Amino acid sequence: FFQGSTQFSLRFSFTTGGGNDVYLDDINIMGVSSMEESANAKVGLSPNPTEDIFSLMIPENSGVFRIDISDAGGRILHSGAGNFSGIHTFSSSNLGLTPGCYFVSLFGSKETYMHKLVISGK
Repeated sequence: FFQGSTQFSLRFSFTTGGGNDVYLDDINIMGVSSMEESANAKVGLSPNPTEDIFSLMIPENSGVFRIDISDAGGRILHSGAGNFSGIHTFSSSNLGLTPGCYFVSLFGSKETYMHKLVISGK
């Protein structure tokens, strides 16, 4: 329904008649806007989910990228920039990533990729 849209808005409305308040908590919005699935196919992330070790596969001669690893709330936990062509292996325990959902984002001069990474724990 919203495919191709550049904006999405969600609003909650509550009208009380008796003085009770409503609180919303733990709202998770999963997905990525304005990125094509086919574009993400150029960059691989495996295994996913993982208990610890995962690899990021970037095509050769792809150029310079900034790589960010962020939590589900969007807080950047790790960031680095450079020519990351090839296969790069990471350890979630060395990065201090506890079990949960993270996003691995690659920002290039012409392309942006994002993959969801799930750390399952042991």
